[in-house]
Amino acid sequence: TLAASSWMVLLVGLPALLSYGVVYRAGALFYAAAVGVLGVFLVIPAALGVLVTTGLVLFFPARRTREALLVGVGLALGALVLGVRLFRPERLAHPAGLVGFAGFLAGFGAKGSPWLPTTWAVEVLVPLLGARPGEPLFYLGMLVSTAAMLFLTSAAVVERVFLAAWSRSQTGRVRGDATERPLTGWLALLVRPLPRVPGSLLAKDATVFLRDASQWSQLLLVFALVGIYLYNFSALPLDDGTPLADAMRDLATILNLGLGAFVTTAVAVRFVFPMVSLEGRAWWILRTAPVPLAGLWWSKFWIGYVPLLAFAEVLVATTNALLRVPAPVTITFLLTLLPLMAAVVSLGLAFGTAYPRFDTQNAAQIATGFGAILYMLACLGLIALVVGLEAWPVTRLLRQARTGTFLVGDVVKAVSAGGGTAAVAFAVARRRALRALVRLEV
Repeated sequence: TLAASSWMVLLVGLPALLSYGVVYRAGALFYAAAVGVLGVFLVIPAALGVLVTTGLVLFFPARRTREALLVGVGLALGALVLGVRLFRPERLAHPAGLVGFAGFLAGFGAKGSPWLPTTWAVEVLVPLLGARPGEPLFYLGMLVSTAAMLFLTSAAVVERVFLAAWSRSQTGRVRGDATERPLTGWLALLVRPLPRVPGSLLAKDATVFLRDASQWSQLLLVFALVGIYLYNFSALPLDDGTPLADAMRDLATILNLGLGAFVTTAVAVRFVFPMVSLEGRAWWILRTAPVPLAGLWWSKFWIGYVPLLAFAEVLVATTNALLRVPAPVTITFLLTLLPLMAAVVSLGLAFGTAYPRFDTQNAAQIATGFGAILYMLACLGLIALVVGLEAWPVTRLLRQARTGTFLVGDVVKAVSAGGGTAAVAFAVARRRALRALVRLEV
């Protein structure tokens, strides 16, 4: 639990602490203390989390508790991010807002509560920087003793109740009657026009997604981020009529395709990349079933492509409307997204197959692995290439819109250049994915 929940904190926090040592020219003792303090500090929330989770599983229905926590965390994070953005922090860059901001920063100089482990960690490291005197050994003892006490307490509690808690965590909701689930009926109607095997695979993947609260609850955070993305475009100061504002609007228009595609890629790395890994130990059933691998690939492709394409099209069309982009440019972008999103999904399946993780059913953990990082980098490179190829034709379309003219050839050139590149990436990724599926073993 400690490793899975804290690696991102170490990745971000440790360089920040080391940078303080460089700026203040601290000795070797500070660097050793920074590593030790951060490691000991992370034991405290991990041990508390284990205790709280064990208690919740013992006293409440496991499935309902997990779903309630996931939805609550998703709503809280979404509200927090949305609230920070609606606060409009860009106002602090204005001279009138700097006075209040200076007072806000001054508040960080005050000491925190002496009962908090964060205060103990600060009181250990700051004197070692030479910024002010203190008692680092005393606060280090407080930090280590608290971490050790919580670690031993959580270990003792979990050792006593682990079997009972694990058994309760495996229980699910049981329907008291034998009637068909509403979800099953709706999915059966949706996949009825499809052939039997692809329809069954699509229904299976959709059922697994909708029944897993850790999957669909992430959509709440996605919607909050989309709201912030749209609000940022509506708040751009591009309406003063100056040549600089027009140039900035053109630049924002050209980059909008790439930004929208990258936001969609961030969603794809969470939902498309883990698709193969989430099959888990059941992969051998699909592998030995009379189902062609190409059919399996296409079923996973369509269940990822259709929602992501709709998401990207609506996102780009809405932001273009906020920027008052001419219709030919919007049409160009929407046509380009058809092969570009296909390439993004195909790359997700290719990298997900090349870097599978059948040892976990945690989609969030799968989406933060090495393969997911490579997938994001590959998509980023593809999106940058597509935007670069379409930049000149789109610029011509924007200039034509100011003069009231319109050349269909520029739309064709842009879509052919960007869309053709994406189509090639789609085909190559699909071929690599099918080859990897043949060699894939649990």
